[in-house]
Amino acid sequence: MKLLYRLDIKLTLLGPILTRGSIGPPGIDAAVARDAAGQVMLPFSLVKGKVLDALKELFPTDPRIGQWLGSPSSEGSYDPDRGRLHFSDFATTQNGCAEDKVIERIELDDATGSTTERMLAMIESPFAYGEEVVFTGNVEFAADPREADTIRNMIEQALRWVPAFGAMRSVGFGRTKNVEVKLVKCVERCSGVPTNGERLRVRLKLDRPFCVGGRNHALNHFDSLRTLSGAVLKGACARLLLERCGRSGVAVDNSLPAPWDQMGSVFDVIRFSEARPANLDGPRPIEPPLSQVLGEKGGTRHDVALWSEPRLINGNAPAFDIDWKREDFERCRKDFHWPDVSTERRTRTAINEETGRAKDEQLFSYGLIRPGDLVWLGEIDLVEVPQQQRGEIRKRLQELLTFGLPGIGKTNATASIEWLPAEKMEPVQKRDNHVITLQTEALLTDPGTLTGPDQLEAAYREYWAEVSKKSLKLVRFFARQELRGGKFLGRSSASSKYEPFLVTSRGSVFVLERTGHGDPLEHLSYWREHGLPVANWVANRYSGSGPLWRRCPFLPHVGYGEVLIDHKCHFESLSNEAQK
Repeated sequence: MKLLYRLDIKLTLLGPILTRGSIGPPGIDAAVARDAAGQVMLPFSLVKGKVLDALKELFPTDPRIGQWLGSPSSEGSYDPDRGRLHFSDFATTQNGCAEDKVIERIELDDATGSTTERMLAMIESPFAYGEEVVFTGNVEFAADPREADTIRNMIEQALRWVPAFGAMRSVGFGRTKNVEVKLVKCVERCSGVPTNGERLRVRLKLDRPFCVGGRNHALNHFDSLRTLSGAVLKGACARLLLERCGRSGVAVDNSLPAPWDQMGSVFDVIRFSEARPANLDGPRPIEPPLSQVLGEKGGTRHDVALWSEPRLINGNAPAFDIDWKREDFERCRKDFHWPDVSTERRTRTAINEETGRAKDEQLFSYGLIRPGDLVWLGEIDLVEVPQQQRGEIRKRLQELLTFGLPGIGKTNATASIEWLPAEKMEPVQKRDNHVITLQTEALLTDPGTLTGPDQLEAAYREYWAEVSKKSLKLVRFFARQELRGGKFLGRSSASSKYEPFLVTSRGSVFVLERTGHGDPLEHLSYWREHGLPVANWVANRYSGSGPLWRRCPFLPHVGYGEVLIDHKCHFESLSNEAQK
């Protein structure tokens, strides 16, 4: 088993220093990059890129460089190799001693030698010419002792080979003065112990801004999700397990060396829930139901899931969330315990190895989530792990995550782990009608049967009848559907034809009525604790060799199909005005 090491690095640079990518104050054309604490920083991607370029120049034929720092996808492929070395941002606590904190630069006309009109640039420069500025950061990785020493030596050589960091290097900005690299073992980032139950609750604390999944405004413009999906967490856990076992590019299965072979054999059925942001010691947020409505702008919200027929509220038609304003959304999410999240934007570009300048059409902008004092709450579910193996799996999970969970998102953030006590849940109460709210997306309806809008309700009826063994039937629903995976499938499919996944959106509400055929409480309790089961049509439609998750990602084992059952908001008394 490989150990986890950390390189503590001190970079001493000479001012002035400019690392662009942040939004500056009015009047500043080029502002220095700063972290959440306001400290001037060198983004991790800048340092990593410089180290990669230097190693390629120093050791052009060494195959280990690609293993350590990653390599781009080959022609026609969209699967780059992620490196084993995780770089942090490099920040300085120095404020600088420059007097005016601004440098002016202007372009000269080649023909006349005079200044060019409208080409004056105001550059933020907190550090004076020749001022020594110390930046500190780290690099973490899994290795045996001999390889760790080799990595330390080569990283130090690479950093010393880099003449300068940041922008405007050709005019003397960011020159390298000194490099110090110290190899130490990683410190523990885990507290508590896993409980003895099936569901292991965890609280995650991230060490840096992160960017996962999210919305693409354009091909090169990304915004991170606020949540950490089960797929992100399970993927990071699988990657860590393989790195610790000295494996790469293979599946997590029983071929792993002892004592990890047992965990490898059941890893596919371990369920990782979505981790959601919360205030310290605060509750895990709830996805607001789509049955929430407003009777008037800025007025009281009502829930119409159990309304037997449409009605007016204070003489107004109910407004669903599709017609809400931003302040309505914010107030609703706050009521369901979603905290305010701070964000930042970073812009980066790929570098042409031959010219050392930015590559054409390789500019990327990332919207990152700043963790601040927030934590992320989730759980690891062992319900499908054989009973006799659960003790061993709990032990291995605790050992694997002793030093935290690295490699989260595009910034390779590391999450410290806190194992929480088991949560006591009240049993599902017997009712005539039960209200189910999706907390994550779910694959419920077979798109092959949806030839028209009338078939949607029938498809939902069929799903609930199947998974409840006909003990429940659909009364009404408030649901939204969306297509997922088209972009990925379109570029990775061998043919020009591909089929995106039709999922039911989070927040969708289903009102189910008892049929009298059996007791549904057992099904409802299982769904609440472990997520909705996969419909029979899924395995048939996405059949093939190997595990199902390779062809269909929307499965309970990565957090999809999480539900909330009979939340109090559905049963609270309506206001007198709403009942009129």
